Amino acid sequence: MKRARLVAWACAMVACQPKPAPRLFSDDELAAYQKDLAMRLAANAKQHCSPDLVAAIEGATLETKALETLVAAHPPGCSPYQIGVRAPPENPQRTLRAMELLEHRIIELASTDPMHAVTLGARTLQLYQDLGRGHVPRWLAPSASEVRSIVGATLDPIVAKLTPDQAAAFGEMLDPLIASVPPYAEALEGAREELESRPYRGDHFGDPRDEAGVMFALGAAWAIADAAECPPTAPLAICATQLARRAPVSPRLDSKQLALRLRRGEDRGALRSELLTQLPEHRARLLVADSARSIGTDVARLAALRIHTEIVRQGRCPTELELDAPPYSILRSPAALGDSLHLQRVEDRLDLSPPEWAERSTRSTRWSIRCPHG
Repeated sequence: MKRARLVAWACAMVACQPKPAPRLFSDDELAAYQKDLAMRLAANAKQHCSPDLVAAIEGATLETKALETLVAAHPPGCSPYQIGVRAPPENPQRTLRAMELLEHRIIELASTDPMHAVTLGARTLQLYQDLGRGHVPRWLAPSASEVRSIVGATLDPIVAKLTPDQAAAFGEMLDPLIASVPPYAEALEGAREELESRPYRGDHFGDPRDEAGVMFALGAAWAIADAAECPPTAPLAICATQLARRAPVSPRLDSKQLALRLRRGEDRGALRSELLTQLPEHRARLLVADSARSIGTDVARLAALRIHTEIVRQGRCPTELELDAPPYSILRSPAALGDSLHLQRVEDRLDLSPPEWAERSTRSTRWSIRCPHG
């Protein structure tokens, strides 16, 4: 009897324990992924980007005058909210609070000192362009970019009040802004690092290690596709059109079915490959083309503002022939856009619109500039 109990105990402790559930990713694979991520996040942290942006975005009681002083002293830089550096405000609308205060100040100045107003506008544009520069969360790049369209619409009627010399000076402020639009490849890197940095609890795959491994593998797959479709030097036109061609995905794979197939001994690599194309995160990835289009509209809006400064500087609208010759042929085709705005002379105005791929929706986007008289 004693021997039988001893055998039963030994069986319970060693031989008769159930085998560990099979996993999609080994500890060594996860360690390699984590090491690679840590190196990329460390590179983000070394940039020491624009700490004044934190005060501008997170200042709870920052007054308009203090904000204006801060913006005036802001040097071109990059976002302090890059993945692994500093978490942005939880409410995306809070990032636009500084813009709202500055926009109100620009409108105040417009009637008495239009040059001061547009100078503050240029500095506001620089501040928010830097806010979206670097490996930022997926929502931040298009949110910061939209400021170009919002502030651009505010500045457009003020440009008409400038003298030719003032318009030339404002144009010189806009040129470096347009030339230094962040490449969209940076936003894609941020989206990848954001995915990989999440805490995972195993809600979908039973084991949090497998859940983390799936997201790391998905991020690695994104990086390969992004390098081909939207490399670091690619303009927005290339990125938006290439990313929009990504094939639709299959219905989501049931995680219980996955675990069952894994226990049955199906090939781990094949299951991993099948899974990566059926995740909700993969479907969401298809939306990155929408963000690239949206940013394209904003850059086109900034180019339209620059064209307006040239019209005021010259004191007249260009003829149809002049639209295709310098300086308008250059101003309508920013390198960051990788395409040209549509321009059409209609009686006493110039109509402008972004390229078709950059339209935010099915509704046409159009801006008009009234030709100066006299």
